[in-house]
Amino acid sequence: MTKEVKLLEKRVVSNPIINCPKNIDNRDSGAIGKYLETILIDNSHNDNKEDIKGLELKTKNISSSETLSLANYTNAINSFDRTFNKIKRRLGLILYKIKNNKIIIISFKIYETCKKDIFDRVIITSHRKSQMKFLVQMTKLDFMYKTVRVVI
Repeated sequence: MTKEVKLLEKRVVSNPIINCPKNIDNRDSGAIGKYLETILIDNSHNDNKEDIKGLELKTKNISSSETLSLANYTNAINSFDRTFNKIKRRLGLILYKIKNNKIIIISFKIYETCKKDIFDRVIITSHRKSQMKFLVQMTKLDFMYKTVRVVI
């Protein structure tokens, strides 16, 4: 495990409740996810690559759908491999809820070593206009990865 992954684990465990800024619509899960990344990850980015060395971080409001967005592309060339490469080593999943303008982390799991053949079978692609999305049902993550470690 990389030192960046260890640091992320430490930050999540030591900050299970985070104030939600007033300028963020707490119904916009994308905005909250980006905010959490800025709090928990040094040098967060919007590139289609791992968020930190060895791990792609995803956040999800527990009251939203069971579908997890892994990547969005306007250029679909090699998008399957680009998505797999982003999540193949580790995928960190933070589930949270919003209460009284606080982001409360309910769970944090780290899925390790994605199996490409299973990824290929369970991945959902969505094409709309000039955008291509890669999605997965959260219930498929245990099946898609060799191991799962519960941090919180």
